[in-house]
Amino acid sequence: LSTGEAPVRGAIESLTLLSPLVRTSATMETPFMTIQTLGNLVQTNIVEAMNKNPERGDVLNRYLTLLRSALLNAQKDKRNLEDSRRQLVEKEQEQRSTVRALQKEIDAAEKVSDFHTVGFRQRTLSETKGEHGKTEASIDELENTLEILDDLIQLAEERLNAIEENREALMAGIRVVEIPGIEKLGILERVGKSPRRSQKRERGGGLLDFSDI
Repeated sequence: LSTGEAPVRGAIESLTLLSPLVRTSATMETPFMTIQTLGNLVQTNIVEAMNKNPERGDVLNRYLTLLRSALLNAQKDKRNLEDSRRQLVEKEQEQRSTVRALQKEIDAAEKVSDFHTVGFRQRTLSETKGEHGKTEASIDELENTLEILDDLIQLAEERLNAIEENREALMAGIRVVEIPGIEKLGILERVGKSPRRSQKRERGGGLLDFSDI
C-alpha cells in the first residue's frame, strides 16, 4: 500500500462514529474483517476527526486504542495464515509426488498393454490433479492475503509511531517540520514565517494529514 497515494477513506466524524469500530475490532472472525477494519483505520483522517470534536484527547486516545487492537489482530491473523500456508505447501508437495507416481505407473502399464490399469489409474490421476490444482489456488489466495496484511501492518506501525512521537503537535493542532522520519509520512510544515515555507508541500495522502488544520 502506498502511503502517498492511498485515498483517505472512512474519516471519523466524531466520537460517536468510533463506537462501531470498537465493536468490529473486538469481534473479528476472519482475516478479511481484519483487513477491512485495519485498512479503514490507517486511512482515517485523525486530524479532521480531532478538529470536529472538542475532546481532542479523547478522540485521539480512542483512535489509538482501536489502531493497536486492530494491529494485534492483524499480527495474529498473519501468524495463523503462515501456519496454514506451511500446511498447504506440505499438502501440495505430497499431491505433486502422487501425481508423478501415478503417471509413472500409467506409463509402465501402457508399455505392457495393461489398459485396465491404465484406465483405472488415469481416473485417479485426473482426480488427484484436480485436488492439486485446488491446493495451488488456495496457496495463491493465501499468499495474496498475507501480502495485504504485511502492507497494512507496516503502515499501521508507521502511523502509530508517527502519532506517538508527535502527540503534542496533534493535540495543539499545529504543523510540524524536520522531525526524523516524519517527512515521508506527509506531515506538513508549521504555520508561520519560516525560510522553508516556500518549499513544495506534499498535500494529503500522508499518515498524518495536517492540511485541514
